[in-house]
Amino acid sequence: NIGYVTTVDWGHHVDCLNRIYIPMSFQGRLVGYQCRYIGDRVWTDECPKYRTMRRMARSKYLYNFDVARRSRIVVVVEGPSSVWTVGARSVALWSKSLSHDQMQLLRTYWGDDCLIVVMVDGSAVAESQKIFIQLKSNCDTPIVRAEIPFTDDPGTLGESRSWQAIHDSCKKQGINVFDYFQGENTSVQSVIT
Repeated sequence: NIGYVTTVDWGHHVDCLNRIYIPMSFQGRLVGYQCRYIGDRVWTDECPKYRTMRRMARSKYLYNFDVARRSRIVVVVEGPSSVWTVGARSVALWSKSLSHDQMQLLRTYWGDDCLIVVMVDGSAVAESQKIFIQLKSNCDTPIVRAEIPFTDDPGTLGESRSWQAIHDSCKKQGINVFDYFQGENTSVQSVIT
């Protein structure tokens, strides 16, 4: 559960004060957290947008992994706020790059008869292409790079526009995204035209 840090007396560093607390759980166990500043300002080393728990190995985990692994389709996004928008079938890398450990998780849990969709910030074209190539060369399952407008971030698209972009990108490659929802209780089909 996310929350808002108003005091630091329960184990958080003072750097997390007045930020959204985003816990990172893996296989049912809390392994760390990240705190996000809310509002607009100039980001500096002294006041970055995100503060990550010291010694949290972000590159070993995928945010929302425990929930997303229940589905045959997974959407790979950059950060937690994009997961909140795209929905339960998405995981976040905590960055614009894919680590070896994260690739292994995707490969292991979304192997045969599954679909992996890469959906990274529209301004990070080179990074999303690199992630796509990494997955394509290491996974035996279909990999699709969702095309979103250059200026858009998956976190700002909303669930309906995100899934429409995923559907359209899959369709261009001859993949019917609905095939991967069979047997799942989903409202996604109702938002795709």
